[in-house]
Amino acid sequence: MPRRFNFTKRKRIRRKDIRIRICQSTSGELSFDADLDLSSYGFESLEVPPVVYVEARRSATSTWKRFPFGTTEKISPPPDRSLAEFGVPNGVLFSVRVTSISSEQPGVLLAEADGVRPLMPGETELPAQPLIEHIPAKDLGSELWRLDFSGEMPLLKINDSVPMGPDQFLTDATFRALFAPAVMRQVLTRIIVIEQTGVDEDGDSDWQQRWLRFGSKLAGSNAPKYSTSDDLVDVEDWVDAAVEAFAERAGLLRTFESDA
Repeated sequence: MPRRFNFTKRKRIRRKDIRIRICQSTSGELSFDADLDLSSYGFESLEVPPVVYVEARRSATSTWKRFPFGTTEKISPPPDRSLAEFGVPNGVLFSVRVTSISSEQPGVLLAEADGVRPLMPGETELPAQPLIEHIPAKDLGSELWRLDFSGEMPLLKINDSVPMGPDQFLTDATFRALFAPAVMRQVLTRIIVIEQTGVDEDGDSDWQQRWLRFGSKLAGSNAPKYSTSDDLVDVEDWVDAAVEAFAERAGLLRTFESDA
């Protein structure tokens, strides 16, 4: 189903007014619960209460599902909130959208929150915002892993055909010592060279700034700016310094040696 909206002076719904939890039954079926507080956005002044939708998606797999949640006057979660299409909870993000249905502004998006991270099964509070998400993937051929940058943060796709299983592959210290530096180097290089993103001291929300701050702490300096190929040496030196510091702090070589 295509999503078409007219974007006109929409409001941003605060994350503190949204609480979404992914639930998993004993048989493994996924669903979700959502608590929404939209009482402070002035919707009560509208003659026709706008409708509310909650959307779930995983960008790397193009899986998307929309759920009607009634109106701003009466939030009403649908009985069926199944996420069976997603298979596993990892990498699932949510959006909340408030849309006008008045005759004067039909289809106008009045407010939204995008890229909302849910509480995962077993969590009581959201952990610190991660630098990367991971999911098992069927589309990698003979590759063990691949990075996907199509969503709100980098997504590490792990081939679900690996003999020990994606979860064990991800947590195995020996394998992590091999792929973690390569993942970090690819992410930092993409941010600086392809997206040409610089450090923004006031930027807290996007994943690029979180990664740049992480790399800057490790390298001991801010990331260099990239504009021409002449800057590549500085970029490579900075990325190498950040990755080297990460490997040293994580003891990756010692881990590999002890398990070899």
